[in-house]
Parts: sequence; C-alpha cells; structure tokens
Amino acid sequence: KSRLGAESLLDGSRYHAESIPEEDVFVKAYRKGQERLLKANFEHYEISNFAAPGFRSRHNVKYWRRDPYIGFGSGAHSFDGVARWSNEVTPKDYVEKISCGKSPREEFHVINPDQALEESLFLGLRQLEGVSLKAIKEQFGIDLTRYFQNTLEELQACAMVEREGDQLRLTDRALLISNEIFQEFIVPSSRQVVD
Repeated sequence: KSRLGAESLLDGSRYHAESIPEEDVFVKAYRKGQERLLKANFEHYEISNFAAPGFRSRHNVKYWRRDPYIGFGSGAHSFDGVARWSNEVTPKDYVEKISCGKSPREEFHVINPDQALEESLFLGLRQLEGVSLKAIKEQFGIDLTRYFQNTLEELQACAMVEREGDQLRLTDRALLISNEIFQEFIVPSSRQVVD
C-alpha cells in the first residue's frame, strides 16, 4: 500500500497508531513467526492462528464454520445461522435498555443465501483445511468447480488455491494475499445455480 493509503487507514482508528509499517515488514514478520511456530511443533490451522496439537481455539472455529453463537453484554455479537445482530456498544446504554426492559440490540441483519455462500467460502478458506466441495454442494446446491470454474482455473494456474480430493484450500503463498483471493468468490447478485 502507498504511505498515503496506509495513513488513511489510521484516520479515526480506534488503535491510535501513529503509522503503519511498510508491507514488506508485515510479510517478513509473518513468515518469521510462521517458521518459528512450525519449528516448535505448533499447528498452523488458520491464516493467523497456530496452536499446540489438540489446543485449537474452539471459540474461533465456531465463527469460521458459521456455527450459531450468542453474545451477552455491551458490544456483543450473535448469530443464529440465519441472522446476525449486535448489542449497544456503550455499557451505559446497554444497561439503560436492559433496566427499562428494552432489547439492547443495536443492529440486526438477515444473511441471504448468496451472502451465506460468500461467508462460507471466505471463512472456510481462512482455515488451512479449506472448504469441503461436497458440503458446499449439500448446503447451497452449487458445484463450486463449475460455478467458479474460470476463477478456480486461474487461481490454480497461479498456485493460489489447490484441490485435494473434496477439499479446496489456499496455498501457503496465497495466505498473505487472502483478501484479494476472497474477492474472487463474490457471488453475482443474479446467479444461476448450476448442478
């Protein structure tokens, strides 16, 4: 990113950083951390998560698998498999609403089928195991290898995604540009399901 672009990320940021390091600094730090953790026998199971064998975060895995969860307290988020909502952010407003018998819910958003597919792809591809093509077909009625055929062929030709049996996943070199790859799986608003 250009320095101007990086600085604009800080405008109004809650992190109050004075500057953002150059991209190559991030890349080197990521690769060094990855190398050290793998050498120490940690499993790399999600783009930014490593764990000792048997100690993966069950909490985060729920988000990546789109499992339902409920959040309590100010600023908490919930998801029931169909809709997402969040509570009042400030503790004072949250307590006031609860005290008055009102819902503390601040935002509510129903996830349509196309959004659910997109989420399943980008959250699933964040995990190094990737996504199950069979599970996507069963849940959404879509054969990804046909629906995103051109995209997948291009990404495979560039060694950004790989397929092993039923699993589609990012390659190691794609982890650093995953957001750009996820954009390739945005569902057109008027899609035709191809079986």
